[in-house]
Amino acid sequence: MTQTRFAPLPFNQPFFDAFAQWNGQIGESVAAINREWMDFLGRRVRQDLALAQQFSSARNPEEFWRVYARFWTQAAEDYQREFAELSRLSAHTTEQAMASFQDAASFGGGAGEKPGGQRRAA
Repeated sequence: MTQTRFAPLPFNQPFFDAFAQWNGQIGESVAAINREWMDFLGRRVRQDLALAQQFSSARNPEEFWRVYARFWTQAAEDYQREFAELSRLSAHTTEQAMASFQDAASFGGGAGEKPGGQRRAA
């Protein structure tokens, strides 16, 4: 069975262009969020693995508990900072997406305008 492919109609082209731009922006933003998260996890794993070495250097139970408490305090601070950064990046991604959608919506030009505020030829 053969499928027929239809070329997009010329009046849809601004929408397709805006969607392609939006898709690229979202892809870049998601990659930045993923990079940030993976970098953070790499740092935390190194700190987590160093805990065993710090335990082995403790000379008494009080020192052991001090190392343990410092580790968990630092971990909580690190995760709090990281979640704040991921929230900031996600908010930026959302703002970009909404701006792109608004640009795409303005391409409809219900008032007879083209992108950039130019009047369409009658």
